Amino acid sequence: MNLVINWTLVFGSRGGMRRYVIGDAALQVSPTDEQAIGDTLYQVLADSDVRRDLRSRGLSQARRFSSSDAAYRTMKVFATAQGGN
Repeated sequence: MNLVINWTLVFGSRGGMRRYVIGDAALQVSPTDEQAIGDTLYQVLADSDVRRDLRSRGLSQARRFSSSDAAYRTMKVFATAQGGN
């Protein structure tokens, strides 16, 4: 999310938790498809409308996350693992 907050455009690979974190804020490609990676990179670099759209969606997605919320949830997991509430 730091990449999105700092206006860095990203695209990521499909699968795992990436979809949850990235949402629709980035273009997603297969990590083993070199042609798709190159095509997607070219699309982001060549098309200002795509960049503008990704920037807007990225900031919206980043608002879903906060470091204080992540810290709270992490501490809650640790407390539960130790038998607390």
